[in-house]
Amino acid sequence: MLHALNNKKARLDRVIKGVAKQPREDLITSTVFGALDFMDVRSRAAALKALLQLELSSTARMILWPRFYREGQRQRVEPDVVICDGQDCHIIEVKWGAYLGAGQLERQIGAVSNWVYRSEEHRQLIGRAPRRVKTLTVLGFEKHHAVQVAACAEHDTQVLSRTWQAVAKDMLALKQQPDGPLTAWSQQVHQFLTNTPKARTMQGWPALDSPGTGCLKFNSISFRDLIPVPQSTWRFPASKYILN
Repeated sequence: MLHALNNKKARLDRVIKGVAKQPREDLITSTVFGALDFMDVRSRAAALKALLQLELSSTARMILWPRFYREGQRQRVEPDVVICDGQDCHIIEVKWGAYLGAGQLERQIGAVSNWVYRSEEHRQLIGRAPRRVKTLTVLGFEKHHAVQVAACAEHDTQVLSRTWQAVAKDMLALKQQPDGPLTAWSQQVHQFLTNTPKARTMQGWPALDSPGTGCLKFNSISFRDLIPVPQSTWRFPASKYILN
């Protein structure tokens, strides 16, 4: 997906055109996080640190769109990403301009902490409730998310805000690292983000060389070289057109 977007073979607005449920943020989640499953544990940990600024162990594992169900009910909550690192869980909510729903972050914290995870896949990794949710990161934070983020201040879970501009800056630094898969991934992510208005950042002014010392010389002129300005007449509209 990254290669198609970066080479202008696909555009997000055209991919989702006419779709009833806009999957833009799901596509971003899959595009950015999906490739990490193919990295070794060291490279994956470095990539997640650059994306989220979280200190994770090399054994941390991520799960995309895990479904948590309330006990005895069909009600469910589906975070975008949950990272399990030992006894700690980290939730990532990916945004691409859309608003957060009222109470959405609190529901995710409550569901990952206490609700049932029914899928056989990753069940042992996620473990049984109650679980410790250490952080929740809003990836793609914008000003209109501030109210929902502030509402979580009383939770034990640390709620973090991460803009795409900050991610693009860290991807620029990461792609300088001599790590094949990690470098290739970070380069594609950086190119994708900096090609979009949401993450396009100024890369700094170019270096300017000092001109050094110098002097200015002006040619002398005489009054005969001056061109007279012809007389002009200004006419103003009658008073009936002027508003009081």
